Amino acid sequence: MKINLVYDPSVANAPTGFKGTLQAAANVLDSALAGSDITVTIDVGWGELNGSPISGGILGEAEPASGQWLSYNQLVADLRAHPTSAEDRTFLSQLPASDPGNGESWFVPRAQQKALGLLSANADGVDGFAGFSSTLPWTYDDTNGVAAGTYDLEGVALHELTHVLGREAMQLTAFDLGTYNTTTHQLDLRNGPQDRYFSIDGGSTHIVDIDGPNDPSDFTGTVDPFNALLAPGTKYVWSSIDTEIMNILGYSSQVPTATRQPSSSGRTGSHHSRHHPAISAASLAHDGPAFLSSPSSPAPQASFSELLADIGAEVGGHFEARLGSDHQAHPRPLWATAPGSIDTMIPHLLAGNI
Repeated sequence: MKINLVYDPSVANAPTGFKGTLQAAANVLDSALAGSDITVTIDVGWGELNGSPISGGILGEAEPASGQWLSYNQLVADLRAHPTSAEDRTFLSQLPASDPGNGESWFVPRAQQKALGLLSANADGVDGFAGFSSTLPWTYDDTNGVAAGTYDLEGVALHELTHVLGREAMQLTAFDLGTYNTTTHQLDLRNGPQDRYFSIDGGSTHIVDIDGPNDPSDFTGTVDPFNALLAPGTKYVWSSIDTEIMNILGYSSQVPTATRQPSSSGRTGSHHSRHHPAISAASLAHDGPAFLSSPSSPAPQASFSELLADIGAEVGGHFEARLGSDHQAHPRPLWATAPGSIDTMIPHLLAGNI
């Protein structure tokens, strides 16, 4: 895979180390997912995301530029036509025979379309956007660790860039097909008050906990770039679990032996929400973790029921969490506004602010 970073004019105001760190994160992904012979173009901003300012308490944000909506059978067929590893084959063998989403559409962002052969591998255009705070303190070179009171920019970049690649679950995505309820150990497509866990073998093997109330595609209980909560002074390094997750989404670590032709099935739609790694300005005094969340995917030409579901996902995807003082086993942020609050979020959504 080749990640092509293009920089907004805002990046001219970034410190010297900014571009180098973003490229280092892109290089990690290029190497880890070298078997996917695709080019992914990501627009990067400093203090803004695709022209929208990043507020002072947010580390960074990301969103796919667009995507495709598929039926469950279409998604499974595309995933099975593109196995990436032994673990992925195990995962594919455990997929339900019938649609666990009860007829809902499944979202495949533009970059993942390329990985699955649904879009030309080198199709022109921007595949997604990522923006990073211009006010919060960063460590740009984490070779010798991350300075106290600063955040690992490379780790946050790995988190955000993989959201662009399709590691998301605010709407139904391939990621959800590996998430299981911690009590019933059955496939669980929806986040709730309890954490889910990720498994490739039908729930038998618990690979990693998925954060429950916060971000349904992020980890908890570990130290990883995919964590929902990131702490200052901590280095976040790409792991074998990260590679496994991306393999399951259709990105290969092995050299491909064949190239599939793009498919025209499904419908396309823009992707307007953001991933929010957020931290309050006052939190540095408490040396606490930052929160990262997920987007939603409203699509044009949807039915009224789909539109309502998309609005609910859009609301849930615009979390602006603030630091919680207790971040031991299962840290939880204090919310500036209640997540999913219809009366606070819908007016902004209708006004086009989110």
